[in-house]
Amino acid sequence: MDFCFFDNDVLDEFKVPVVAFNENFSDSRMNELSKLMLIKDDVNISELLVEIHPKNIKSAINLSENIEGLLLFNDDKNSLYMLREKDSEKVKYEEMNLDIEAIFKHTFDVIYIADGEGVTLRVSEAAKKIWGYSPEELEGQSVYKMEKEGVFQPSVTRLVLKAGRKVSAIQITKTGKRLIILGIPIKDENDNVIRVVNVSRNITEVSHLQKELQDTKSLLEGYREELLSLREKKGVQNRLVYRSSAMRKVIAMAKKAAPSNSPVIVKGENGVGKRLLCEFIHNYSERSSNPFIVVNCAAITDNIFLEDINVTGSDGENSEHIGSKAHNGTIIFENISELSKKLQGDLKGFVEHIQNNSNSARIMATTDVDLYKLMEKGKFRKDLFFLLNAIPIEISPLKDRREDIIPLCQYFVRQFNDKQSSNKYFSNELRKFIERYDWPGNVNELKNVIENMILLSDGEMLSPELLPEYIRGYHELSPSISVNELIPIKEAIELVEMQLLNKAKERYMSTTKMAEVLGINQSNISRKLQKYNI
Repeated sequence: MDFCFFDNDVLDEFKVPVVAFNENFSDSRMNELSKLMLIKDDVNISELLVEIHPKNIKSAINLSENIEGLLLFNDDKNSLYMLREKDSEKVKYEEMNLDIEAIFKHTFDVIYIADGEGVTLRVSEAAKKIWGYSPEELEGQSVYKMEKEGVFQPSVTRLVLKAGRKVSAIQITKTGKRLIILGIPIKDENDNVIRVVNVSRNITEVSHLQKELQDTKSLLEGYREELLSLREKKGVQNRLVYRSSAMRKVIAMAKKAAPSNSPVIVKGENGVGKRLLCEFIHNYSERSSNPFIVVNCAAITDNIFLEDINVTGSDGENSEHIGSKAHNGTIIFENISELSKKLQGDLKGFVEHIQNNSNSARIMATTDVDLYKLMEKGKFRKDLFFLLNAIPIEISPLKDRREDIIPLCQYFVRQFNDKQSSNKYFSNELRKFIERYDWPGNVNELKNVIENMILLSDGEMLSPELLPEYIRGYHELSPSISVNELIPIKEAIELVEMQLLNKAKERYMSTTKMAEVLGINQSNISRKLQKYNI
């Protein structure tokens, strides 16, 4: 059909705006209604027609920003389009689509979209540089397959689909890049994940940022662990910081003991927090608003001790004895094993007097030795032991509950930061030293070491160099031991002893220093060196 078929008279018969084009859009004709719609005073019709943008010649064309042509007729040589103004929402959608195309093409970050099955729908151009694959190569691929083939590890999309929530992670690519990725799920009205959108930032070249991120994550984790350990009541409860199952059992037992009036004996090494646990029991009980009196049996003279527990004076009742002062409160006898047998007898009489009076104080005691063994050896009175041992509680040393070490560190660091208006924090390397050391002085030693490091430090980050030499030496002399075959225990112990002694001798010239670092006396060092011919 010849193009002249659409002459002006024919086109004017249409009661709607129409435009006719030849096969290659090089020539066109339009009716009067189209001219009214398209031609403005400052627009040249030929320029307008040159700039037309066919979307799809079989369906529609764009003639201007707000006008499109819908195909009415076409053959090999002619096309006839009806003109209409574009829908405003459609225009906005097209503009938004152009913006999205620009973002996906030019962003430096990888933007990745997958469906609810983990199949890749769309990827930005940056994937070629960062992942080593073009968007065309990735689209349609399963994240599970790509993860298995090592394109990236881990797949954040997989983690999002598994968790059903937002996930952030560090990802390593096949090209050796390190990315920090945020994965966001998009859900339907039934809460099913239908899309996953990932935004990735290349942090390969920003090693200092990576280190700060790791330190910050460690710090936040420490704070989280500390917060989990904070108790529900104010005061001393907030100072009981723990995470281990061993301490959870201790606290559970202490809570059960709190409402009772029965005596309590708390056993544990020096520095584990025996007095603090007694305070916890007192504060957790109905006696919390009444006095809490501490008598240190290892630091008091016999005369003063007798005055404190003497319930009768020359004129009758002695109102100055500690039982009266601690009316309806709690009395704790620390280091009770240090009392002589005579004073133990006097204390027995005092405890019986207290227990036989209403509105009297509750008795607690602490010890760092096994009172039962002392009793069997005749060094502790049986009657006093059984009188006090109604509720025995034992606190394990810190080396046996290492899960508590870092939460305690974070607690002490925060305390000192608050006091000094500073912002000190542990490096990852320091955490390893702290967790590996046995802390023979338990919580007290840990607190003092941290305070010393904070006072000596110049910057905000605390590093192993600030630790006392004996702790750093302990770390260096504590090799990781791998067991490759079964051998007698005695032989294994001797092998470890030989390794430690050899390392100690390489580092230190004197047996005195070796003994200090290894935690044994000098005579043992000399004997073992001779035994192993070192």
